[in-house]
Amino acid sequence: MRAFTYLLTGLGAGILIGGLFAPRAGDASRKLLARRAQKMKKTATRAVTDGTRYVSRSSAKMRDQAGELLDRGKIVYRAAGKLVHAL
Repeated sequence: MRAFTYLLTGLGAGILIGGLFAPRAGDASRKLLARRAQKMKKTATRAVTDGTRYVSRSSAKMRDQAGELLDRGKIVYRAAGKLVHAL
């Protein structure tokens, strides 16, 4: 998470410095920066959405696997109980 924060800080600083030394006029630079900011916002939103989906799918898959393991454990427990009573 810390590395991601550094990345975003570096991107922001790069955009700011690039804006200060831009070869375009102020209005054109602002429009360009606004378009790029919107594009970055969409990309970040998409990344967060994809990450959230991945985590929720992983969680559901893990719950399913845990349920299967629990069922197997119950079967083994019952079988062991029958063996103990048979002895």
